[in-house]
Amino acid sequence: LKPSNILIRGYPEDPQVTVIDFGLARMDDQEDSGGKLTRRGTIVGSPLYMSPEQAGGKAGDRQSDIYSLACITVRMLTGKAPFEGEETFSLLQRKQKEIPVIERPADTAGKWPRGLEACLAKALAPDPQERYRGMSAFVEALERQVSKASAGETHTHTLTQAIGAGDRNRHLMLILGGALLLALAAATIVGILRLSSDDSPVEAPQIDRPQPKFERRVTPYDNSAYSLETISTAGVKDEDLKEIKGLFDGVEEVNLEGARIDGSGLRYLSGLEITVLNLSGTGVKDASLAYLRDLKCLHQLELQRTSITGAGLKELKGVKDLRRLSLIDCKAIKDADLANIKNTSLSQLDLSRTNITDAGLRELSSASHLTDLHLDRTPVTIEGLKSLEHLKLRALQVNNCPNLNGEVLALIARNWPDIEFIGISYLPVSHEQVRHLSACKNLKLLAALDSHMSDADMKVIGNLKELRWLYLSGGMFSNAGLEDISKLPNLKALSIHRTPLTKESVERLNKNLPGDCTFLTDQDDRTVTGVEQIGDFLEETGNESSDDNPR
Repeated sequence: LKPSNILIRGYPEDPQVTVIDFGLARMDDQEDSGGKLTRRGTIVGSPLYMSPEQAGGKAGDRQSDIYSLACITVRMLTGKAPFEGEETFSLLQRKQKEIPVIERPADTAGKWPRGLEACLAKALAPDPQERYRGMSAFVEALERQVSKASAGETHTHTLTQAIGAGDRNRHLMLILGGALLLALAAATIVGILRLSSDDSPVEAPQIDRPQPKFERRVTPYDNSAYSLETISTAGVKDEDLKEIKGLFDGVEEVNLEGARIDGSGLRYLSGLEITVLNLSGTGVKDASLAYLRDLKCLHQLELQRTSITGAGLKELKGVKDLRRLSLIDCKAIKDADLANIKNTSLSQLDLSRTNITDAGLRELSSASHLTDLHLDRTPVTIEGLKSLEHLKLRALQVNNCPNLNGEVLALIARNWPDIEFIGISYLPVSHEQVRHLSACKNLKLLAALDSHMSDADMKVIGNLKELRWLYLSGGMFSNAGLEDISKLPNLKALSIHRTPLTKESVERLNKNLPGDCTFLTDQDDRTVTGVEQIGDFLEETGNESSDDNPR
């Protein structure tokens, strides 16, 4: 549950609340049913609003929804979500340990009902068992705060006199027949918001005014920049893209993922200084990509899960400053189509889960600007990778490629010893092959899930002093192996799962790691099952700059 899932219409005169795009929301009586929409072992959701247990990869339940709704409440009352502004791993680490401090805006500080902070703190407890026992209990607690505010029980007893007796006796929520409990909770939040607003009259919205299709959000990695996202993808059509120009001040990123567009509306974006455009999961057509030539600042384009073909890639040749292109799950892309890319300025290309083979890699062999290549779950072989030896690769991700093994490490050490990012998860790797990592002195990221690393392998990894991100699972190493990686001086994030380690050794490792390093582990719980969960999590949260961490 996050703010974009809750639509509030007619505020403040006649608020109507609708919950859309259901993710984790569920009725209290469904808690034990088969209707859960999360899978155990998968990290999903927005990091600002996800619960501590979901951040650890556990399945969400009604207690998770309570936490998320409390985060939304804080955002609505203060303008900032709890821990907003923190880097992703720091944010999730603090969620698991702390109840956030809620800072009241100066203009409403005297109008908050007594006990509101305590009410929210209980809902934001890191331990699910310490939160309200069910959403209805949280709703009732919020209702009590509304009643207190209506009665004037604020911290300074200066609640605005503009709230007349009639208003105080009005129902502060609209209970629609059959409405979900989460919608009721959202309506309660509206009641609190109304009571903490200022004295100035608010003009009632025009009945025929169209509802906005987009909302501006502060980007998670830069508080001075904004992204523009669809409120409800189902209702966005190409003609709606006209609205974007009027909302564009300060916006750098536009996210249209899942919108029902064919791309003809992209012409309305002409001249805008968009740097990142996400068209993933849309019906964008090849010819529509020609409109992107008028986006002179466009550096990153996401086309995941689209039906783009070589004709579309040909149109992108006219986007002069395009640096990053994601074609994940673009099944219509063929090997020969990559000829349209090799003479462009692209430096980062993601072809994961496509049907690209060695023939496609040969098309890229002369793409001199290409430095970061993602080939996860493609049928490429070592021979195809050898055709890229003239490139200056900075990152190579070949996770879960069925035709590859640890031989790729020898190829990397020989041709790209200065590489910074390597993904070899789910590849069979021997110790002799792991030893080739010793040549990669600048390595910053290593993803080696289910690669069965041994103590000897960990000794090699422990000598990679520039390593910052390390993701391991299915390890065969012992406590001695942990000692080697505890000496890595620059480690920022460490994830170890499904590895037989003692609790004492894990605690000792946690103490010896750098102070700003986030350590995620499941012990025996197996809460994270593989690179896709960790990779999807990092992609969803997005706090690490892709300049630093291309995953």
